Amino acid sequence: MTLTDLQKKQKTNLERIWKEKKKCTDSPHYFFSKYVFIQDSNNQREVKWGAWPYLLDLIDLFETEREITIGKANQLGISWLACGYGGVWLPLFHANVNSLLLSWKEQGGSQELIRKCNYIINRLPDFLKRPLSSDSKSEIAFSSNDSRVLALASTPKAGAGFNASWVFRDELDLHPYAEANFAFISPTIDSGNAKLVDASTRNPDVARELSHFTQRYIKMRSGAIPGKAVFLGWRERPTRAEGMTQDEWFAERILKRYPAWEIDAHYPETEEDFLAEARKTMFFEKEGVDYIRRDCYDPPETDYDGMVRIWEKPVHGRKYCSFLDPSDGSDPHAAGWLDISTNRLVCVSHGRVKAEKCAEIFDKYNRIYNNSFNEFELTGAAGLKVNQALTDLGTPNRRVTGISRDRKNKYGLWTSDKMRNDLMLPGLDEAIRNKRLRIHYSEIPNELDYMTRKEGEEPKVPRGKNDDLIIMLGGLLQIKRETQAVGQEVNITSGKLMGFE
Repeated sequence: MTLTDLQKKQKTNLERIWKEKKKCTDSPHYFFSKYVFIQDSNNQREVKWGAWPYLLDLIDLFETEREITIGKANQLGISWLACGYGGVWLPLFHANVNSLLLSWKEQGGSQELIRKCNYIINRLPDFLKRPLSSDSKSEIAFSSNDSRVLALASTPKAGAGFNASWVFRDELDLHPYAEANFAFISPTIDSGNAKLVDASTRNPDVARELSHFTQRYIKMRSGAIPGKAVFLGWRERPTRAEGMTQDEWFAERILKRYPAWEIDAHYPETEEDFLAEARKTMFFEKEGVDYIRRDCYDPPETDYDGMVRIWEKPVHGRKYCSFLDPSDGSDPHAAGWLDISTNRLVCVSHGRVKAEKCAEIFDKYNRIYNNSFNEFELTGAAGLKVNQALTDLGTPNRRVTGISRDRKNKYGLWTSDKMRNDLMLPGLDEAIRNKRLRIHYSEIPNELDYMTRKEGEEPKVPRGKNDDLIIMLGGLLQIKRETQAVGQEVNITSGKLMGFE
């Protein structure tokens, strides 16, 4: 080969490289489809990136939309796509790009995002690579075009002061400081042409109303805020396991392995499934809760600035019982008065007030409702304050729980986890299932909806929700059983049937 031939070949190679670089620069579709390899950890192998339709559509959205919120099922390759686009393609082929990748994990998550970026970069042909000025567990910086990628763990101020061009928040519904963090990164989105991509499965432990991610998704979907909301169900991915259809894979690998609540959270098929708040794991029967909801209406009369709601005034000769779940102002108190003969909840007090005010309301309406047989939850500091206040007020017909060493009556119900889970909640569940209660306060069926039970765990409401109305109803049903002792004082040890003073 002559020198001229060698020069021509080198020129041809340089032209080919230049054309390939230009194709990659101009089209992320081309770059991904031809050069990107990712790791298939489930099968322990390196695989060519799959140009599946929903991933190609997302690339188009990355190019055209400033803000995107992606609600998704697990294992759709969204994190790999985001790392490949914002963590590799964008900074590799464009100058002065600052990409920010935020992980939901406080430890190790950001390293995983950088690892995915490096995995893709390391498998590119040499002519597409650039020299690095920084390559650490949290940062990749390209020296020849002043672009870099920064990965951070989830903290309230993560990314503050970082002039980002592209931000990706991975599994946002699991970020413990998602909303606080948004306040620090939103200025960089609002002030220029930066883009924000949020993606997540649903976190069933966070109520939908309190989920920063879900609220952004819903508002984008309705047009209340700018951006594009996208839902991707588990069927979007065309292949899962070799030799199995989608339905076979789901039936064998998912339905048989995971409880319903986990499938709802991690493998939703429809947007309705995705947005449902633990629909399949409600502790209380849905039909019974809906029966209560249909009977709800605004109270004809209120007191204490609307905090006390009255649906029926006391009837002469009727017997009533009442129960108070107190508070000291940090969370709502709940008190209810039940007509023993009709099982109708005729009056409810609900709201945030100090313990002394709880006691004042409870004493007043116990007297109004024919000196109702009454009890309160003693557990906690608020219960102790209420106990003293009711004693000072001389509240009548208090339920006696025992005798002290100095021969004085003891009052108040200690609602241990065992009592709550073995007596109060099952008793309330049975009453709701058999439609034995008449309830008109609309917040009660809402709270009943929130209580869920995961397999192998005790019932609970999501983080950010309260169960004060549930405890109040459970307490009412427990003491209602004892009202046959009207007119006599029964002093017994704690844990057995109690009577009136």
